[in-house]
Amino acid sequence: MKLTKEDIQKYGTEDEQKVLLESKTRKTATKREIKLKDGTVIPAGTKGEVRPLLPDELGNTGNNINIRSHYTGILVFRPEGSEREYKFKMSKLTNMFEGFKAPSVKTMEKWEWDRGGCKTPVGTMVEPDGVDPDGWPSWMLIMGII
Repeated sequence: MKLTKEDIQKYGTEDEQKVLLESKTRKTATKREIKLKDGTVIPAGTKGEVRPLLPDELGNTGNNINIRSHYTGILVFRPEGSEREYKFKMSKLTNMFEGFKAPSVKTMEKWEWDRGGCKTPVGTMVEPDGVDPDGWPSWMLIMGII
């Protein structure tokens, strides 16, 4: 994702700019056939990349950003060799894409008790209602616990 200099100047710190410019993607494949409302069908086993959608991609720009505002609840999938990106609810991550397994409630309780935080789908430890620097939300946010 590339932003113009004007877009970047709307955000205060260098860290905030970095978050917006360097959203990390993860390679994956679809677990099952996905049928979209427009009639498009993404076959099971389609390889591609997933990443979280960042707020600036929705047109939500402003000077005051906090870590929670980086969570849109939307996941972006781009099949290999395609320019088109498909958007899904982040809560569909484990049902639609390989390589992601939701933790049990007991596991999340242990993280909270032992470490005072929660992991993201890519393994980063964050606040229970937090988002990592790449835009990946905690499992508690994804699962609707928080």
